[in-house]
Amino acid sequence: MWRILPVALILSVLAVSDAPAQFGFNVRAPLSDMTPDDMALLRQSVRAVLDDGAVGARDVWNNADTGMSGENTLLEAYTVNDAACARVLAIVRTNRQQFPFDLTLCQQDNGTWAIAG
Repeated sequence: MWRILPVALILSVLAVSDAPAQFGFNVRAPLSDMTPDDMALLRQSVRAVLDDGAVGARDVWNNADTGMSGENTLLEAYTVNDAACARVLAIVRTNRQQFPFDLTLCQQDNGTWAIAG
């Protein structure tokens, strides 16, 4: 059974430093350093690769004001119960390190994308 959360909610949760452990990531990233502008750039970049729809589609983002950056790559695109779904590798770079997140998302009836788990 799919548990679906809005992309904005899950990406905002990732901004909390303990979130990676809560979602099964084995790294504690200092994502709490991300500003609202960083999060908006991350969300826009994820949406760009989802909208592209081609496996291998890649989008990069960078916030020169904070030093945060990242890239997102569409790893897989498939259908589940007539819904478009995808796996996206989201890499967030802080001033110190980079942190990969493997996200599985499905498109909702209203066209938005949500984390599937």
